[in-house]
Amino acid sequence: MLVYLAGSIWGVSDSHAQDWRRHVEDTIGADKCLNPLRHELRPQHEHLDEIVVLDKMDIRRADVILVYYTEPSEGTAMEIFYAHSLGKPIVVVNKSNKNQFSPWITYHMTITFDWLSDAVKWIGDHIA
Repeated sequence: MLVYLAGSIWGVSDSHAQDWRRHVEDTIGADKCLNPLRHELRPQHEHLDEIVVLDKMDIRRADVILVYYTEPSEGTAMEIFYAHSLGKPIVVVNKSNKNQFSPWITYHMTITFDWLSDAVKWIGDHIA
């Protein structure tokens, strides 16, 4: 099982972008996670095309997309749409903005949870 870790990167602190991803990696194993930050490319760098190409490759490889949705993010929304177009299950964690999804996010996600631990458990129980 491979889990793509989608969530805000652009415009948030490094700890906001990394802490939850590290927690998931520690919980299920880094070898089961596709963390887009492992490429060490940030949006402020000159690698905008490379960021998108690598993320799309990871999404294609993933069995499931885990989205930590703490605020609207264009990149995260694009990843959700792309994953949905590939038929990937999309598990969304949104404890801070419950029921504040765009209709587009709601339409494309598979299931939502208030807590990251519940989402990770669901993935373990439902994704082979």
